Parts: sequence; C-alpha cells; structure tokens
Amino acid sequence: MPTYIFAVQFTHLMFDATTNRNGNLIIIHFSGSVNRDQSSQCYELVKTLIGDLKPGFTAITDLG
Repeated sequence: MPTYIFAVQFTHLMFDATTNRNGNLIIIHFSGSVNRDQSSQCYELVKTLIGDLKPGFTAITDLG
C-alpha cells in the first residue's frame, strides 16, 4: 500500500488530486460534471503537484 506524502482535495469542486512521491505517482479523480473553469483549476493544481515528482512519473485518472 502506498504512503501518501501530499494530498489535496477540494470538496466544493468536482475533482481531487493526490501524489505519492515514493511511488512517483499522481492520481487525479473527477466526479460528476466538470466545467471548463474547474478543468482549468485542476490543470493548475496538477502542474503544481507534478513539480514534486521525478521525470517518468505515473499518472492515473479516474473520470468517474
């Protein structure tokens, strides 16, 4: 089971993103209907989070 070092979740938005630095992994989860503004916010969050990961990281997306 991975150890999550950094996690961010926005309950008022329809997405969350989690990173696992040890596993060099980012998980992005979407739920419901995500509008353009929320997609842009998620993109900015992901850009920030991947700064802590090494090149060749794994990305998992759940488009729930």
